Amino acid sequence: MKITENKVLCAALVFLAAFFAYANSVNPTFHWEDEYLVRDNVHIRRLTNLPAFFRPGYINVYESGAGHRYRPLRTVTLALDYALWKGDPRGYHLSNVLLNCGAALMFWLFCLALTGNGLLALLAGLLFALHPAHAESVAWVKNRSDILCALFYFASAAAFAFYARHGKKTALAASVLLAAPAFLAKEMALTLPFALALALVYSNLEAGKDWKEKWEALVPFFALLAAYVVFRETAMAGGPAAIGAGAAPLARAQLLAVTAGEYLKTLLWPVTLSIDRALPSGGAAALQYGLAAVFIAGVPGLWFSGRRRGAFWLLLFWVLYVPISNLVLIEGRPFAEQRLYLPSAAFCAFIAWALTELPRPGSRLARASLGFALALGLFWGARGAYRNLDWKSEVGLWQKTAASSPSARVYNNLAVALLRENRYEEGIRNAQESLRLDPAFVDAWNTLGAGYHDLKLYDRSISAFEKAVYFSDGRAYKSVMNLAALYSLKGRWQEALAAYQSVLKTAPWMDAAYYNMGLALAQQKRPDEALRAFSEALALNPYNAQAYLMMGRILDEKGDRAGAARVYADLLRIEPGNQQASAYLQANPPGIDSSRATP
Repeated sequence: MKITENKVLCAALVFLAAFFAYANSVNPTFHWEDEYLVRDNVHIRRLTNLPAFFRPGYINVYESGAGHRYRPLRTVTLALDYALWKGDPRGYHLSNVLLNCGAALMFWLFCLALTGNGLLALLAGLLFALHPAHAESVAWVKNRSDILCALFYFASAAAFAFYARHGKKTALAASVLLAAPAFLAKEMALTLPFALALALVYSNLEAGKDWKEKWEALVPFFALLAAYVVFRETAMAGGPAAIGAGAAPLARAQLLAVTAGEYLKTLLWPVTLSIDRALPSGGAAALQYGLAAVFIAGVPGLWFSGRRRGAFWLLLFWVLYVPISNLVLIEGRPFAEQRLYLPSAAFCAFIAWALTELPRPGSRLARASLGFALALGLFWGARGAYRNLDWKSEVGLWQKTAASSPSARVYNNLAVALLRENRYEEGIRNAQESLRLDPAFVDAWNTLGAGYHDLKLYDRSISAFEKAVYFSDGRAYKSVMNLAALYSLKGRWQEALAAYQSVLKTAPWMDAAYYNMGLALAQQKRPDEALRAFSEALALNPYNAQAYLMMGRILDEKGDRAGAARVYADLLRIEPGNQQASAYLQANPPGIDSSRATP
């Protein structure tokens, strides 16, 4: 029996290839957003919070979508990870590796269900499993949304392909059910109905049927898409995102071409990988323009030359690519390797088609093609494993990025990583280098302010945070928050309270703003207002032990010892070992009249 005829063996090969290619990404380090999405995220510590993650108004300080990103499935899986691994980063990284294995399996299954070609499906699955451009999605826990979206995207597509070939209604129902989680994982799922329409046309033509046959099966997918778009535009807190408008047509066309070419270059030659890099421009973008032109022209070229299977895979790549194309400008970071995760699958299938169907079966070229495919897979796997090593150290990751792709954003991120390790001189120097490259870069001013604050250079810190607020037109609420804390430290209470109110208008989910406001009000001997602020903080973050302690102290000072006892009892429910709460309750047992209780 040929290897490609043994489905269990093929599935095992794809799974193992994906596992061993990324096994060394399992390490004891969280990266960047992982720290607030996982390590500091109090909401994932209780599985009872799972339903809340699906509410469009779910107030979660650790989600930075500002109302434009709806990715509850990622948060659900992080909560499940916390139940298993608590705060151990290795468990979360292992989950990413296993989910990546699952996504590769689903893509192999989709290729097999659609084409019936075991060799093409196996090769496509292996190439997808091994591609080193996926390192950013697998090694970075927060990028799990890419993997989850692909997992359910291709699971839905595989079920739909089976329906298209065999007409099984149960397969169609399964496809619809599997599509929903893809939308809950990431916005990339917007392309799914169009990809399924393309797959249906392919299946019909391959079977010699009318290309429009079974088109009614697409109705539930487009209905799901319409419901998702309406939800995003109306129910989400941020409303519709209006970005990228106003660019000159020529400049926009150049950006689209360069973006496409750079992504194609990364897929074809994934050697110079970087977590952050600028797109080339002018004469330096000649290669990118050429690649974009060749692969766009390749679709009609292949179709009209009778190679419609190759045209299908290439067209599918372009369909999956649309959300990352900068057709709607992705501000701040217009290019990111992690976004290639889903489109790269179709590109891998295109390569697999070229290597298996272009050469004449049994010819010397056919044997050479398989040898090339083996060499390519080994090269990609080795490159990916080596790339994973970059993620062992946060500082090392950004130092390597700064050496290969220097930019204001990169130097700022390096500064943040250095400050986290208390390397203040180096951190401040890199923040200053970021500002030399971009004097109006808000994040770098905020980082500089944080460095000065830790060194107790408060006047310099205030000046830096004020620059961040100025250059952001007041929208940098974290900088406003930092300013408020410094104003409090300096005794500038009215300015501090006004700043906290400003933060809460912009970011009403900021529990820390309520907590700090409570501290400021308590300092000003305004206990009732302070209690209300602490209550709001606890409503958003029920794990803030200091907020319970402050409320208990204020209530006790007001003579409400029964109320204080209730607050301390609530604290012990979430932090059973808290000594202050235990001592107070021993001295003031609940139920004893407060007028006779022992202080």
